[in-house]
Amino acid sequence: MTEAEFYDWLRYHKAKFPGLIRWSDNLPDEATEASPSRDDVMTSWYRTLKHCDIADAKAATDLLGTDAEPEPKGWDRHPLAIAGICKSIRHEHRTSRYDRPQRRVVDGHDVYACPTCRDRGEIVVWHPLTMRAAFQGKIAEAASRGELYRVSVSCATCQAWSPARRSEGGVVFDPQKMLPVPGEGRLADHVDELVAFVSQRYEAMHTWNADNSLDHLGGFQ
Repeated sequence: MTEAEFYDWLRYHKAKFPGLIRWSDNLPDEATEASPSRDDVMTSWYRTLKHCDIADAKAATDLLGTDAEPEPKGWDRHPLAIAGICKSIRHEHRTSRYDRPQRRVVDGHDVYACPTCRDRGEIVVWHPLTMRAAFQGKIAEAASRGELYRVSVSCATCQAWSPARRSEGGVVFDPQKMLPVPGEGRLADHVDELVAFVSQRYEAMHTWNADNSLDHLGGFQ
């Protein structure tokens, strides 16, 4: 979305969540040591959402606060939640435009040409922000707030991977730095595996944490 479209979405979002109006009005006009300025915050929000289509962003606003997409605690957490919902919407659009992989069964077992992504061309992994929380020993706190996020990345070894199906930002799966998220169960059920993963990859995690350019990727819960 363009910056003008972002402010169009913001007005739409405030109409559903009017408490956001008072929160944003209370932000200082000029940045201080204690708080960024209102313009700084809105610029940061725009950077988080500029990869989203405005129609998807408004659809995400409609979904936020429902049973399917619970509202996060804190207005400052709304942009990442919206970006995550937009990511899910885009994923649904992509899979509807491409033939789903034909299931192949041999001796009663599913067989895939690419066992890494199961012929999907992309892999759902833990979001950098959640990886960092696990690395810093803050994963229990993040889980208690419902802030466990995932993101889709491309599987470059799969024949299904193509420019049209690349995940946002063109980020490619790296097994040394990324851990796939199991599709079954609750996210909280898999945090022990995540903690073990990051603790065994101390140097790789330092590189992962230093690459703040990945933080803009829209995560979903």
